[in-house]
Amino acid sequence: KVASAFSRAYDESFTLTYVSGLSVGIGAYLARLGCRVVQRQDASIILTGAAALNKLLGHEVYASHHELGGPRVHTRSGLSQLVVADDKEGLARMLGWLEYVPAFVPPRNEARSLPDSPRAPSDAAARAQHDRAELASSAGLLLRLLG
Repeated sequence: KVASAFSRAYDESFTLTYVSGLSVGIGAYLARLGCRVVQRQDASIILTGAAALNKLLGHEVYASHHELGGPRVHTRSGLSQLVVADDKEGLARMLGWLEYVPAFVPPRNEARSLPDSPRAPSDAAARAQHDRAELASSAGLLLRLLG
């Protein structure tokens, strides 16, 4: 259920995944479904662990989770778009990415109606702008706390 909900979220809104540690199984799968991934340089994204794969293969092929799913692997595969050194940089880069996201985008299947005046924002657009300002304010507080 989580995977199908996340997949729908990608279709209906902006999704962004931050991987700050070991992400195994469903967590790795969800990162892939979201399609926009920021990965900390010491984090790994793997479906199964190195020990399990080595056991399956009958001998040691993989030395670590990082070898299987570290940033070097996932930037080349296209899974991770950004690699960051720490959580502070990760938050800052995600906030930078969010600056490019429109405050409000109507769902694709919703009929689009024009406002009475081209300068009069809709209630939904005004709410979205307020939500975005609130997010930026909260993120700024987090950056100050981390700094």
